[in-house]
Amino acid sequence: MLVTNIEYDRHLGKIYTGKIYSGVIKVGDKLKSMNREGVQTAEGKALHLLSRQGLSRVNVPEAYAGDIISVAGITGVSVTDTICAPE
Repeated sequence: MLVTNIEYDRHLGKIYTGKIYSGVIKVGDKLKSMNREGVQTAEGKALHLLSRQGLSRVNVPEAYAGDIISVAGITGVSVTDTICAPE
């Protein structure tokens, strides 16, 4: 997932929004982030997956390639970083 937006929620912390380009993400999956140079910048776990329905956010258990979602639970990610599986 390419991070295109960062928001902050006082209950969830930083929320990273972007489009999933391949694969599947589920709540509880381990994640890492990499910058444009391919250097790992952060590690974490997908604690919350959020999708938009109109103006509100809705918790979803999993998301697939092509979906635009928000992920909470990982810190230290910047815009243009890629969030991916540790493999």
